[in-house]
Amino acid sequence: MTPEKLLTVEEVAELFGIPEATIYSQRYRGEMPGTLGFKVGKWVRFDPKDIEAWIDKQRAERPQPRVIEAQAPKPAPYEPAALPGNPAEWLARLGRDADDDA
Repeated sequence: MTPEKLLTVEEVAELFGIPEATIYSQRYRGEMPGTLGFKVGKWVRFDPKDIEAWIDKQRAERPQPRVIEAQAPKPAPYEPAALPGNPAEWLARLGRDADDDA
């Protein structure tokens, strides 16, 4: 097995675009990706394969965006318009008698 070059805290912080202090605090709190590191003497180092696997896992587990299908608005319930005045007057204008069946 040929070991790859191990990454320093500075290199991992630069890779993620975060301060080095964040990596150290994540290690202290047991959060990822800080827990991927291990001690080599007094120094913390990271295996690039572990970092890459963690990134792949994060990509696979991220929530997928919800797709909301467009729906046509529901029509308002039909309500006949109120006619002003006496209904008998309207029927008279139409040439009907208020007593007509049709």
